[in-house]
Amino acid sequence: MKKYIFSLALLTAVVAGCTKSNQDDKPEIVELSLSSVDIAPYKLKSVVPGSYFPDNVAASIGMFVTAADGITPYDGKTDGYSNVLYAKNAKDAAWFSAEPIILSKTTGLAFGYYPYNNSVKDITSIPVKSSLDGDDYLYGASEGAVSAEAPWVNMEMKHALARLTVVFRKEAGYVGQGILQSMTLSSPVLAPEGILNAMDGGISAKNGAISFKEIYKPFNLEGRLDAECLIIPTLAEPAMQTVSFRFIFDGKEYTSDVSGIVIGQGMHATVLMTVNTDGVVLNGVSISDWDEAGGTTASGNMRPTDVYSTEGLDGKQGNL
Repeated sequence: MKKYIFSLALLTAVVAGCTKSNQDDKPEIVELSLSSVDIAPYKLKSVVPGSYFPDNVAASIGMFVTAADGITPYDGKTDGYSNVLYAKNAKDAAWFSAEPIILSKTTGLAFGYYPYNNSVKDITSIPVKSSLDGDDYLYGASEGAVSAEAPWVNMEMKHALARLTVVFRKEAGYVGQGILQSMTLSSPVLAPEGILNAMDGGISAKNGAISFKEIYKPFNLEGRLDAECLIIPTLAEPAMQTVSFRFIFDGKEYTSDVSGIVIGQGMHATVLMTVNTDGVVLNGVSISDWDEAGGTTASGNMRPTDVYSTEGLDGKQGNL
């Protein structure tokens, strides 16, 4: 199990001195300083390694500071305390902000989300969407209160979405091109779009089918094709569900209801398929934490090989 901890530079500027003849000191200016960020679904986990924050070369998050009640604007102000961009320009670089949050003696709370969106105005209203190989949305809060006396923020961020990997493996003898053209997922607990409350991770969304069109993703040289789906769950807690799959593979349409899939924020379900001369065979479902590959050693409900009969686009019977 991996743990990703990122040390971030402490950005503290002190302005002293005065041009007055009496040489009175001005009050010091203290900037909000991110000292560490952990990624945690239920246990500390990273997102897809090497692809997204925190493993990518550059990243940016949006920061908010409120009063201690989490509702009232900090020092009665929203300007300068809402959706402030903090970024890093290399994997292990320090975080910085061109216009950092300035803290006073007032005690407040800090919240953050990823990826940064300059149109966001409210920490409780961040647009999110399900995607194929797209953005992994994260949210988090400071571990304690912040102020000029305590400007260093330790923030734990969690995954707002669920991860679903559909793995296709080519069986010996299959002569098709091996191209996934489109895929649709349907379940009463999934949604294509929603609004994230980055204070508590709640998502308000209308359930509906999630469609990924014009994929055109081929097998790799090892005869494997991975479709990485980041999907919006509408459940308050993870639960085992049935997901209806519909996809077009090498010009043929396949549909089936696949059970044993745990849907929940920060959870990872893997659906294993084999493509052979008869069609597509479901080999099993494995459940794991976010960055685990799954497989026979993963926890969850493993299923024996099932074959489903369905109508293909050419009117012939196929297998899924």
